[in-house]
Parts: sequence; structure tokens; C-alpha cells
Amino acid sequence: MNIRSFPKNTSKFLLVGLLVVSFTLLLGQFTTLPDFVRGALMGVGIGLEIIALTRLAAYKQKMRGTTENQ
Repeated sequence: MNIRSFPKNTSKFLLVGLLVVSFTLLLGQFTTLPDFVRGALMGVGIGLEIIALTRLAAYKQKMRGTTENQ
């Protein structure tokens, strides 16, 4: 399953989550971030990734159910 076959919102959540986490890690290497800001950004990024993965799991379950019914 490639990323083009994902539902559009799922791939957007996953992409934005990965970008937020990577941006936070890169920013933390080059500047001093307060722990609250770093934790909040990491939490938002990981939360978006979890949302995308749960939507993907539900989508796969739905697709599996439609192929079994045919």
C-alpha cells in the first residue's frame, strides 16, 4: 500500500505530524527551546501521527470488510 492509496486526510495528518516532530528536533539542536514548548510541539506531532494511524487502521478494516462481502 503506497501513500497515494491513503485517504487524503490521513496522509495530511501523517505528513504534518512527521514535519512537526522533525522540525522540533531540528530546532532543538540549533536553539534553546523551553521544555514546555518542546514537549507541546512533540506532543502535537505525535498526536497527529496517532490520529493518522488510527484512521488508516479503520480504513484498512473497512476495505477488508468490503472485499469480504463481495
